[in-house]
This record gives sequence, structure tokens and C-alpha cells, in this order.
Amino acid sequence: MADRVIYVCRSCGQAFSNIKGMNVNCQVCGQSHLIETTITDTVWHEMDDLQKGDIKRDIATNGLVSQFASRFTTDQSTTVPETKKRGGCLKALLGVVLFIAIGFIILNLIPAPSSTSVQPQESKEDYMKRCATVNYEDIARNPDNFKGNAYKITGTVIQVLEDGNKLEMRVADNSDWGNLWYVLYTKPNGADRILENDNIEIYGDCNGLITYKSIFGQQISLPSIRARYVEVR
Repeated sequence: MADRVIYVCRSCGQAFSNIKGMNVNCQVCGQSHLIETTITDTVWHEMDDLQKGDIKRDIATNGLVSQFASRFTTDQSTTVPETKKRGGCLKALLGVVLFIAIGFIILNLIPAPSSTSVQPQESKEDYMKRCATVNYEDIARNPDNFKGNAYKITGTVIQVLEDGNKLEMRVADNSDWGNLWYVLYTKPNGADRILENDNIEIYGDCNGLITYKSIFGQQISLPSIRARYVEVR
């Protein structure tokens, strides 16, 4: 049986499997801008959406299979021992646990807005009116110039981690899905859950730039917002 690997289209970002070494067009958009990876069907299905998304974005941007995809490469000429398979799953699990642990630590390290820092008479409506819109690239380029100011941003939730009422989210800016916000939010008791793919409006204070390590050990820096109010659209 011929080996099947994952192909990623640079034009539309879709991924699909086909026989290794085939010269084929994209099954979605019909373009020939395909990048053949060394990732097998089995390995691809075991990866989570965050890992797949990192690989797709890297290929769409750079047109090559970088260190992200190479970490999931397996030798097609030999059978992978069962102990190695278990070891790979264990490493992936440990990586996810490490990412979650770092997120919870950041949630607890960044202090919540002090009750004395906001005037008690300021209502929700008044605060929302005070929130200005901001360009993502301006904050990403000069984060300290915006730190402490109130802003309104809109985007789509691509990842959410929950610890009781405390949420840690990565939100793709509606103006460009390649622009990601790191959002911290403590939701009120009894409030509806916020789910992945929700389109939301965020009203909060800029924390400047926040840096953390991905599950691959890569340093990632994102503009950060501590949200006071979040509304699902």
C-alpha cells in the first residue's frame, strides 16, 4: 500500500492527505500551490487543532515545512516501536500540561484591577464608552505606550482555558486572523461559558506585551488585554 502524507495548500490553507510524491492540485481551491509534508495520516489525526494551525500558518507564510512540522516526522520505511509511540504521546501530553500550567500561573501573577483604582460610580456603560478602538500593529510595535489604557477589541476565540471563573483566551483579531490577542478575564458568577469559535467584543485594560513558551519551547509574545467585560456577539 502506497504511503500517504499530509499536503497543505499555500493559497487557501487547507490540509488533506494523498500519496507521497504525487503532483496534485488542491482539492478545495484547485490551485497547485501545495507543500508536501512528511507527516503521516495517523500522526496528523493525533495532533490537536493548535498544532495543526501553527503548521498551516507557518507553511502559508514561509512556503516551507519548518521546525514545527519536522517535529512530527516519522520514518516511513520502518515500523515505529510501540514504546516510541507511547513516548511521543507522553511528550505531547506533557507539553499541553505545561502550556496550561504556565497560563494559570500568569493568571495568578497578574493582579486584578484594584477596587480603589476605578471610581466606584463608573457604570458598565460609562466604561464601555471610555474604551477606544486601537490598531493591533500599533500595540504590538509599541506596547508600553498603550499599557493601562482602556480599549475595545473584537475577534474570534481560537483557544480558551478555564480555571473556575478565570479564563485565559487567545483571540484572533477580526481585521486579520494572523493577529492574536492574549486575553485574561474573570467572568461573573452564573455567566454563560465562552467557547472556541465564539465571536466576541472585549472591553478591557491593556497589559502591554506578554511572553510565554509554546509547547515546542518557542518564545511567543502577544499583546495582552485584561478584560472587564466580554460580550458574545
